[in-house]
Amino acid sequence: MVRTRGAECGRLDSSRRTAVWISTTSGRRFIVRVKTRTAGTWQAQKSDEDLTLDDTGSRFWAFVDLAGAEPAVFILHSTEVAAGIRKATDDWVAHDRRRDRTGHHAIELSRVAHGQSRWDLLGLRK
Repeated sequence: MVRTRGAECGRLDSSRRTAVWISTTSGRRFIVRVKTRTAGTWQAQKSDEDLTLDDTGSRFWAFVDLAGAEPAVFILHSTEVAAGIRKATDDWVAHDRRRDRTGHHAIELSRVAHGQSRWDLLGLRK
Protein backbone atom coordinates (compact mmCIF):
# COMPACT_ATOMS: atom_id res chain seq x y z
CA MET A 1 0.00 0.00 0.00
CA VAL A 2 2.88 2.37 0.76
CA ARG A 3 4.62 1.69 -2.54
CA THR A 4 1.42 2.27 -4.53
CA ARG A 5 1.42 5.76 -3.01
CA GLY A 6 4.89 6.54 -4.34
CA ALA A 7 7.07 5.89 -1.30
CA GLU A 8 9.73 3.32 -0.50
CA CYS A 9 9.48 1.10 2.55
CA GLY A 10 11.01 -1.92 4.21
CA ARG A 11 10.97 -3.97 7.37
CA LEU A 12 12.88 -2.49 10.31
CA ASP A 13 15.27 -5.23 11.40
CA SER A 14 16.78 -3.50 14.44
CA SER A 15 13.84 -4.23 16.77
CA ARG A 16 11.77 -7.18 17.90
CA ARG A 17 8.70 -5.02 17.30
CA THR A 18 6.95 -5.07 13.94
CA ALA A 19 7.86 -1.81 12.28
CA VAL A 20 8.68 -0.46 8.84
CA TRP A 21 10.75 2.45 7.60
CA ILE A 22 9.14 4.72 5.01
CA SER A 23 10.94 7.13 2.73
CA THR A 24 8.80 9.59 0.76
CA THR A 25 9.60 11.24 -2.56
CA SER A 26 10.04 14.55 -0.68
CA GLY A 27 12.87 13.00 1.34
CA ARG A 28 10.99 12.45 4.61
CA ARG A 29 11.99 9.24 6.36
CA PHE A 30 10.36 7.83 9.46
CA ILE A 31 9.41 4.65 11.27
CA VAL A 32 5.87 3.25 11.55
CA ARG A 33 4.90 0.51 14.00
CA VAL A 34 2.47 -1.95 12.46
CA LYS A 35 -0.28 -3.94 14.17
CA THR A 36 -2.54 -6.33 12.25
CA ARG A 37 -5.73 -8.15 13.13
CA THR A 38 -8.00 -10.64 11.41
CA ALA A 39 -10.66 -10.50 14.14
CA GLY A 40 -11.17 -9.00 17.59
CA THR A 41 -8.83 -6.27 18.78
CA TRP A 42 -5.27 -5.24 18.01
CA GLN A 43 -2.82 -6.24 20.74
CA ALA A 44 -0.22 -3.90 22.18
CA GLN A 45 1.61 -3.88 25.51
CA LYS A 46 0.72 -1.69 28.46
CA SER A 47 4.37 -0.56 28.37
CA ASP A 48 3.66 1.04 24.97
CA GLU A 49 2.32 3.98 26.98
CA ASP A 50 5.96 5.07 27.42
CA LEU A 51 7.53 6.26 24.16
CA THR A 52 11.02 6.13 25.68
CA LEU A 53 10.71 2.32 25.74
CA ASP A 54 10.04 2.13 21.99
CA ASP A 55 13.35 1.06 20.48
CA THR A 56 12.02 1.70 16.96
CA GLY A 57 11.76 5.47 17.39
CA SER A 58 8.41 5.33 15.60
CA ARG A 59 6.51 8.50 14.80
CA PHE A 60 3.34 6.70 13.73
CA TRP A 61 1.40 3.46 14.17
CA ALA A 62 -0.53 1.73 11.39
CA PHE A 63 -3.36 -0.55 12.46
CA VAL A 64 -4.10 -2.94 9.61
CA ASP A 65 -7.52 -4.59 9.60
CA LEU A 66 -7.60 -7.81 7.59
CA ALA A 67 -11.03 -8.88 8.87
CA GLY A 68 -13.06 -7.45 5.98
CA ALA A 69 -13.19 -8.18 2.28
CA GLU A 70 -10.65 -5.39 1.68
CA PRO A 71 -7.81 -4.47 4.05
CA ALA A 72 -8.24 -1.20 5.93
CA VAL A 73 -5.43 0.88 7.42
CA PHE A 74 -5.75 3.28 10.33
CA ILE A 75 -2.80 5.64 10.89
CA LEU A 76 -2.20 7.53 14.14
CA HIS A 77 0.68 9.49 15.68
CA SER A 78 2.71 7.49 18.18
CA THR A 79 2.06 10.12 20.84
CA GLU A 80 -1.70 9.65 20.46
CA VAL A 81 -1.43 5.86 20.70
CA ALA A 82 0.76 6.10 23.81
CA ALA A 83 -1.62 8.57 25.46
CA GLY A 84 -4.59 6.30 24.73
CA ILE A 85 -2.85 3.28 26.22
CA ARG A 86 -1.81 5.34 29.27
CA LYS A 87 -5.38 6.56 29.88
CA ALA A 88 -6.94 3.12 29.45
CA THR A 89 -4.31 1.57 31.72
CA ASP A 90 -4.83 4.30 34.34
CA ASP A 91 -8.56 3.54 34.32
CA TRP A 92 -7.95 -0.23 34.52
CA VAL A 93 -5.51 0.09 37.44
CA ALA A 94 -7.85 2.50 39.27
CA HIS A 95 -10.50 -0.24 39.51
CA ASP A 96 -8.18 -2.50 41.50
CA ARG A 97 -4.93 -1.17 42.98
CA ARG A 98 -3.46 -4.70 42.98
CA ARG A 99 -3.24 -4.52 39.18
CA ASP A 100 0.03 -3.45 37.59
CA ARG A 101 1.05 -1.83 34.33
CA THR A 102 2.35 -4.99 32.65
CA GLY A 103 0.94 -7.34 30.05
CA HIS A 104 -1.14 -7.07 26.93
CA HIS A 105 -3.37 -4.17 26.04
CA ALA A 106 -6.33 -4.52 23.65
CA ILE A 107 -6.97 -1.70 21.18
CA GLU A 108 -10.51 -1.60 19.82
CA LEU A 109 -11.51 -0.35 16.37
CA SER A 110 -13.46 2.51 17.95
CA ARG A 111 -10.20 3.94 19.34
CA VAL A 112 -8.46 4.11 15.95
CA ALA A 113 -11.37 4.56 13.50
CA HIS A 114 -10.68 8.29 13.07
CA GLY A 115 -7.31 7.37 11.54
CA GLN A 116 -8.76 5.39 8.63
CA SER A 117 -6.79 5.95 5.42
CA ARG A 118 -4.91 8.91 6.93
CA TRP A 119 -2.08 8.46 4.44
CA ASP A 120 -1.71 12.25 4.47
CA LEU A 121 -0.14 12.00 7.95
CA LEU A 122 2.70 10.14 6.26
CA GLY A 123 2.88 12.63 3.42
CA LEU A 124 1.37 10.12 1.00
CA ARG A 125 -1.58 10.41 -1.36
CA LYS A 126 -4.82 8.59 -0.60
